[in-house]
Amino acid sequence: LVVRAMAQASKDCAVAVLRGRGDGLVALRAVESGHTLVSETAAMAMQHGYSRRLVSACAGCFAALDGLVSAVKRSGVQPDPALVERLQRLEQRGAPWSGCKTIVQCRAPCPAVFCSALCRDRANQKHHAALCPGVHGPAVWDAMRRLERHAEQTSEVLVLVAMTAVDVALQVSRGRNVDELKCRAARHLPVPWEEVVRYQWHLCANIEEFVQRRCDALDEFRLLLAEVVDLGVGHLLSSSQRDAVLERNWLGVLAGQCDLIDVFLEMPNPLNLALEQNESDDEVSEVLRGGSELFEAVAAARETVTREQEDREQEICPRQKLELDDVRKNREIERQQCSQFLPPVEGIAFFDTVAKINHSCASNAEITYFENCARASVVATRDISLGDEVLSPTRCAALPCMLCKVLISYVSSDDSLSARQKLLKQDYGFICVCVKCRSQSVSVLLRSVVAPEKVSDEDVGAARRVVFHRPRRRRGGSVLGS
Repeated sequence: LVVRAMAQASKDCAVAVLRGRGDGLVALRAVESGHTLVSETAAMAMQHGYSRRLVSACAGCFAALDGLVSAVKRSGVQPDPALVERLQRLEQRGAPWSGCKTIVQCRAPCPAVFCSALCRDRANQKHHAALCPGVHGPAVWDAMRRLERHAEQTSEVLVLVAMTAVDVALQVSRGRNVDELKCRAARHLPVPWEEVVRYQWHLCANIEEFVQRRCDALDEFRLLLAEVVDLGVGHLLSSSQRDAVLERNWLGVLAGQCDLIDVFLEMPNPLNLALEQNESDDEVSEVLRGGSELFEAVAAARETVTREQEDREQEICPRQKLELDDVRKNREIERQQCSQFLPPVEGIAFFDTVAKINHSCASNAEITYFENCARASVVATRDISLGDEVLSPTRCAALPCMLCKVLISYVSSDDSLSARQKLLKQDYGFICVCVKCRSQSVSVLLRSVVAPEKVSDEDVGAARRVVFHRPRRRRGGSVLGS
């Protein structure tokens, strides 16, 4: 594959435009396993609506803020007075039991809270400055809440789109060029939302009805966003600038981009780590023994809220009931295997560099997230040599003549071939033809001839789709697929 253009992301890697493949992350030099290739803060991030019901988090970096007692009560569980007294004794010992001690309120009457003044100041440099009721009055906050409720009932990626649009409007009000900002925001995947939906869900029987519902949701979202922009920064924009920010085609491209390449965030609750690390402490041990039923009730409350959200999504975006049952069963197994006493902070985010990383079931890197902020690092999971997954030649004499693709797995690499292919097709809309999938497909097809009774029809079907796959091209010449 020929590298057509490149933008350096760090000293170790760069985002390259690969001929026939779109964007991808490439290593500029050999690195050892465990080496961090690049770190970045999310361009846009949000806490899920259902997660806000369970965990109070910083509006800037999503650090969990609750102490032990408030964390338990927020889940809707009422512990007995004796246990509350034990939890309060732990809280009196200070951090981390007492939660964040540097909580900073935004301007009254804004309900947003931050873990520090630094987080608040950073938020006020971005979209929050245009949404803060302490500056613009409570009407703008109410309008944003209506928009968020609409997004919860249709697609929460619309909240990321709203944040991006409001941020662009805010920068335009400060003198930036609106066209440049719009091009930069939509540069990752210039494909309308309807096309992305058709690609992802083309196997659904009622796909056109589903696409129409997405279009209707986008139209209603645009009206709600117009109200937010007008109340926040509309008085600072000209009519042409306002129309540019609210252009439907651009908002549709942002929605498609966020829908396809956003990432799920799950940031651990620091109280869980504190409970695990201090099990030998007498007071902690007493809380864990006496509060086992309490923590089970908290976990059950989290599961109830999660299922309510899944049921709403099921109405919007139908999945086979069997698949949803499998998801819930696997979640229950994971819950029993790990000591997650209190809910984590969950949300979605959009990263500029992470969004460029291509998939391979035989990955050479993984994404890790910092515990208390929407910040991601790309870490090598094995030694990366410039002789692996070679891309050459480059068209720039200043760059190495050999490069190596940085690849992550979008699904569990331990799953079977058919399971991986099913998830990738269902959630990302492509058939993976990486080295691992191709070799496993050949093996499956050979076994289907030698010992057909030992190979399932599902595995054979997946193997055939991999072997005979021909990638589809989208506008711009790049490929929607692995």
